[in-house]
Amino acid sequence: MQSFHPYRLSPQMDTLPVDQQLQELLAQEQKRKESHSAIERRRRDRINDKIIVLKSLIPGLDDDLKRNLPKLTVLEAAIDYIHQLRKEIDTLKETSEDDKPAPSSTMKLANLLC
Repeated sequence: MQSFHPYRLSPQMDTLPVDQQLQELLAQEQKRKESHSAIERRRRDRINDKIIVLKSLIPGLDDDLKRNLPKLTVLEAAIDYIHQLRKEIDTLKETSEDDKPAPSSTMKLANLLC
């Protein structure tokens, strides 16, 4: 059994006139292009939906969701916001470690013995 190839004539097409074979091939190619276009359109729609969600999560951009900002602007703002949040987390970790009382020598000894 031969495998399918989009540009190879099927056994059924061997019996058709050349003009009809060409029409069949053109129809197959058109169908393939339409299918690819539909898949690509769905992919772009999903990306655009995610950009809108991302825009809603970033302070300053969430005020006007109807404003049509370039995708690059949204991505740059998201990166900046994530960097800002990481710095804040690091600062909070440092201050919480500074606020902890130093363990007493008896506590250190108890921990060593356990």
